[in-house]
Amino acid sequence: MVYASTRILSIEAQNYQWQGTPHPNTWTSSYCFDASTGKLLSLSDIFTDKAEAGKIVEEHILKKITEDPYKDGLMEDYESFVPDVLTEDVFYLNDKGLVVICNPYILTTYAAGIIEIEVPYDALKDVMNEKYILSFNEKKGASSNSRRKNILSPSQIFRESTCSLSTHSRVPSLHSVSVPS
Repeated sequence: MVYASTRILSIEAQNYQWQGTPHPNTWTSSYCFDASTGKLLSLSDIFTDKAEAGKIVEEHILKKITEDPYKDGLMEDYESFVPDVLTEDVFYLNDKGLVVICNPYILTTYAAGIIEIEVPYDALKDVMNEKYILSFNEKKGASSNSRRKNILSPSQIFRESTCSLSTHSRVPSLHSVSVPS
């Protein structure tokens, strides 16, 4: 669990796959829930204008990845793939805003690692559902291990939610390698 408040529960899952290649494939998936209902939140739940929100997020992604230490690990033609970063299973909300996870081989090389880009609530306030913009008081009382009565526990959310945790769909497929005997 990376964040919990009276409205939001955010969870990250680290994934690892190795198929005999020079290095393993690692990526992060995330799940953001409405803490009062247990509903897995989608981008459509969070944003009132997904297209405009996407533009704002893209600006923040480009700013972060074109600075040190990531700028030297950019993939060829990375700019054309920036709109592909924000998908349903690579974002979560915390006390500062929306966090977008940029996994390796989408914009940067494996060596750049997994990059988390934080987009502040202030930048998204005009395109975000007010229900999920955290107020100062909520931020102050939030924690990573909340025991509040009106917040469902992670296990309750998984039992009550219709979501299923699946393999990250944006990670490049690894081709099977045949090894001579």
